[in-house]
Amino acid sequence: MSQTREHFLANMAKLITPKQLLLAGLVLIYFSWVLSWKLAVILMAALMFHELGHAWAMRHYGMRINGFYFTPFGLVVVSDDPWPTRQSEAVIALMGPAWGLVMTLATCGVWLATGRPIFAGLACWFALLNAFNLLPTNPLDGGRVAKSLAFSLSTGAGFAMLVIGLALTAALLFAINPVIGVLVFGLGVLEFRHELRQIRRRRDRNNIIKVLSQELCSKPSAEAVLDGLQREVDEIWDKLDLARRFAALRQTALAAGVDPRLVLMRWMLTPLASRALQSRRPYPPIFGNSWSYATADHEMTPLAPTGKVADSPLGRFLLEKELPRMKAGKALLTLAAYLGLAAMLVVLFLAASRTMDLVQVINALR
Repeated sequence: MSQTREHFLANMAKLITPKQLLLAGLVLIYFSWVLSWKLAVILMAALMFHELGHAWAMRHYGMRINGFYFTPFGLVVVSDDPWPTRQSEAVIALMGPAWGLVMTLATCGVWLATGRPIFAGLACWFALLNAFNLLPTNPLDGGRVAKSLAFSLSTGAGFAMLVIGLALTAALLFAINPVIGVLVFGLGVLEFRHELRQIRRRRDRNNIIKVLSQELCSKPSAEAVLDGLQREVDEIWDKLDLARRFAALRQTALAAGVDPRLVLMRWMLTPLASRALQSRRPYPPIFGNSWSYATADHEMTPLAPTGKVADSPLGRFLLEKELPRMKAGKALLTLAAYLGLAAMLVVLFLAASRTMDLVQVINALR
């Protein structure tokens, strides 16, 4: 094992907290009750290997990993960062089933080498789990790939893919298991709302930049608007009689054990808000509650402890970028990888189930 893999596995091990181990134990009991304890242990190991594929891809793209979380319906790895690009979202989604395919092929190899049917049955289960994850609906891996490809074409195609995937998969899962159908459909709706909110935030951001650029007589770009607001902040800062008041503020801050610079920044908030946000007519409808429900009020303040508007909530909001879309060549390559991966898993499932099907595996491992 290379040093890189050892470092990766060591970092993953740090994410397994006592709380997550407790959840894993509860899920193990649940799977043991539904299936059998032997198969439950094997399936949880397969799920962990699947999620390690996602985690590896996340680390490859520089995303921070919050942890692994077991649920009664599987295991998920959660990141603290958003997807860097549509391409990265698709690749991260594909890495889980890709690692699952490797595990399935390895199990098939053991079956062919030993001739023991139980390994064919396990390969059947592994292939089914990973093929199921490739269904084209969110929050499953296949849904993320399909969504990334569709949004790379256009926003309308992305939302159409979300709706079509939800409808088809809901019909399939409700016919097989209504409980799983409700869960997957509900999570898919949350994903739909997330994408819709991003579109609304982009619209809000464009409106804010447009109005502020007119008010500040700057170019209609986020960078130009932030430069104009920075000049406003600097002008107010220069006009304040800091020499007369800072001594008293400093003594108050030191007595309270607080950094005097933060107290001074808080002291600036009232005159700045009055001058920059309330005294000018175009500002109140932008920073009020009535104009938007995609952007929170606290994201509209131009103040930051550093004194730089670009570091403030407003600055971070205006500098948000839409996820870069995939180019045509990468989109076709991603689509081919998705279809090829799904086809291989289905073929392995059909081939292994001829020797031992899913029910026979459960009976054999009781």
